[in-house]
Amino acid sequence: MPGDATNLEERLEVLLSPVAASMGLEILELKLSLRVPGCPLKIVLDRQDGAVALDDCVAFSREASVVLDAVDLIESAYRLEVSSPGVERKLTRPRDFERFKGSEVAVVFETDQGSRRIEGVLLGLCGEDHLAVETPNARERVRLDAVTRANLKFSFGKKAGAAGKRGR
Repeated sequence: MPGDATNLEERLEVLLSPVAASMGLEILELKLSLRVPGCPLKIVLDRQDGAVALDDCVAFSREASVVLDAVDLIESAYRLEVSSPGVERKLTRPRDFERFKGSEVAVVFETDQGSRRIEGVLLGLCGEDHLAVETPNARERVRLDAVTRANLKFSFGKKAGAAGKRGR
């Protein structure tokens, strides 16, 4: 297959982003696994004004399939998998840390002493290069470039924050 998977993923994202935008969605993650049987093309969708519903995934999948078939960028057979980020969604972009301010989070980051994990309430960004988390013991400031993984934490019985509700 000409070009590497990363280049192809970038081209696919450029091709499919307008399809998502026309539905009020955005592509949060796109991963093409060329070496996996069935060649899955996994797309995770997001919606800035609330949650992504199953109907959103179905509608996007139908429209994306038409576009993908017409352009034929993927030379081998592939399997399109479309999903929402889920309740314990990854936080990967600076705007995610602002959008989900007040939510329970888990953050893994690197320090001079090695990897560290904290859980608490996300307070948002501190300037452009740090995020703040209120843990049970302290208010923690973490450099964004040190974060190796951050995600929302789901707790049964707690109501979703305003950002997690559809149609806000």
